[in-house]
Amino acid sequence: MVVEARSPIIVGRDRELDRIDAAIEEAAQGTPRLILVRGEAGIGKTRLVTEAASRARASGCALLLGACLDIGDGGLPYLPVAEALRTLARLDPARLDRALGPAREDIAALVPELGGAGSSGNGSGVPHHESTSIDRARLFERFIGFLGRLGEDRPVMAIIEDVQWIDRSTRDLVTFLVRNVTTEPLVAMLTCRTDDLAPGDPVLAWLAELSRAPGAVRIRLDRLDLDAVTQQVRAIAGSGLDREAIGRIWGRSDGNPLFVEEL
Repeated sequence: MVVEARSPIIVGRDRELDRIDAAIEEAAQGTPRLILVRGEAGIGKTRLVTEAASRARASGCALLLGACLDIGDGGLPYLPVAEALRTLARLDPARLDRALGPAREDIAALVPELGGAGSSGNGSGVPHHESTSIDRARLFERFIGFLGRLGEDRPVMAIIEDVQWIDRSTRDLVTFLVRNVTTEPLVAMLTCRTDDLAPGDPVLAWLAELSRAPGAVRIRLDRLDLDAVTQQVRAIAGSGLDREAIGRIWGRSDGNPLFVEEL
């Protein structure tokens, strides 16, 4: 039987997590923040997001989390947004009603189960927009109000992973929010696998534009040094490996956390 080795702790990312924590504190004071996390495959973007989301949830933040998929032909419109919104079904009904407010009808066009007792889904688990006409301008405006109401007590952390595969509709919504969210208690985090994008890719140009937004936080995840790999290996294997063996793992993995786990 092959047992997958996975580190029970996150290592070498204290500075990045501190920057995310600081962004949440700033959002709580009415200064929204955009965090752009970039790095190669296996470098630990999802692990960083998982840890940051866990800490944010523990502090009382509302959490929206969705991911883009590599499904070709530009992807399904609003797919990561719908995935993120679907988690709201677990909110207290009274809080959900307040957060949705006048945006309920528009958001229900993406996630029918949020439309109230009279709504019905399409049974596919994907946004219902193909059979529902969406007024983009109204949806975008209503989304700002929705985020403000959702964060009336605590900041909202909204995460979209793997934006190298982002669909055009979601990209337009994110761009609109970055330009128009000014006082809402929001931290938006996007992750991108940079080695999946060729030079000149439109997504790279889009991310460069977003990075110039006021208050944007840019995080590029580097490979781990020997000390961090030592922590990671010993968290997985205990003290059974000596420094020479750990040094070989570090050298072969070149400090990529996923490769360390594989080795």
